[in-house]
Amino acid sequence: MASYLDENGLLYIKTKLEEKFEKKVDKVDGKGLSTEDFTSSEKANYDAAYTHSKAPHAPSSAQANVIETVKVNGVAQGVVSKAVDIQVPTAVSSLPDAGDYAKKTDLANVYIYQGSVANTSDLPATAVPGYVYNVETDGMNYAWNGSKWDTLGAVFNIASISNAEIDSLFAS
Repeated sequence: MASYLDENGLLYIKTKLEEKFEKKVDKVDGKGLSTEDFTSSEKANYDAAYTHSKAPHAPSSAQANVIETVKVNGVAQGVVSKAVDIQVPTAVSSLPDAGDYAKKTDLANVYIYQGSVANTSDLPATAVPGYVYNVETDGMNYAWNGSKWDTLGAVFNIASISNAEIDSLFAS
């Protein structure tokens, strides 16, 4: 059975997290790294990496915002007067894998929710295949399969997670 976290469980987790964070060290404004945190060699490597990250890395021959080649599926397209004309299919039938797409008629038996009725005797004698109703007295959902009403599922209980289960999560 699945469990959910209710408000009490959430408050309990908050308390557990606060206990975990009581031992953390707060950041103090104006304080940075000291020689006690890094060796001088590590600090020098850090400073060098930071300086390098701020330096420009593009080659001197680089041009800003210039597209030199346009490709479609790996094939270079001709650029004429700074323009590229790419033909894009506008119909599914024009796509190379059009046979893999479903048509509306292929989806005829999709479930279509119709609402709730009080009990099974209130279900229609016949319906369109795929029509689904909720029956309030038994909590079941029923779908018309073309010849009869087929049960889909029932209401089930979900229990809230206990404090003991939360404790086991924090036990490590």
